[in-house]
Amino acid sequence: MKYSCLFLILFSLSCSESELRTVELSGVNIIGKWQLEATKISPGGPVDWSNVTDGAVIEFKPNGFVEVSNSENEQIGIYKIEEDGISIRFSETNNYRGSLQEGKLILGFIGCIEECSFRYMRIN
Repeated sequence: MKYSCLFLILFSLSCSESELRTVELSGVNIIGKWQLEATKISPGGPVDWSNVTDGAVIEFKPNGFVEVSNSENEQIGIYKIEEDGISIRFSETNNYRGSLQEGKLILGFIGCIEECSFRYMRIN
């Protein structure tokens, strides 16, 4: 019995609150993997979405970290859910803002003069 109490104490100490919480954006749990399915990059005029095959995967973790894989530049950053959307920071100059629209995660590159949007679909 005393070993089971010790096990329960150790187990509860190993699981922090941040590891157990869900992170919601517009009522949707953002935690998990999302894959790039389309981009909207404008060279100076109006553009529409262009489909992407085998796009980069972005994974939101419950501890506030985000990882991008399956792309040219694998990155680790941090994200924050705010009242008006989500912000992602990979470095001083590599930052994104986004929101959920019709179940898709739409991210935009901060500092882009023209349209620079990336649409992700949940895969996990």
